Amino acid sequence: MLDLGLPDMDGADLLRMLRAASRGPVIVATARDGKADMVRLLDAGTDRYVVKPYSAAWLAALVQPS
Repeated sequence: MLDLGLPDMDGADLLRMLRAASRGPVIVATARDGKADMVRLLDAGTDRYVVKPYSAAWLAALVQPS
């Protein structure tokens, strides 16, 4: 679970670092709801993009194995 609004760096930069080291699942949770941000982060390797606010039930449904 990755929030893009980190205090020391942009979450997109952290996503790139994570993807360089791992292919584990990443869910981006953010208040950024612009389509360009969504596409950029999905192209960068996030598995899900969730816009805040969201419910606990919604998040639980996203992390269930398919």
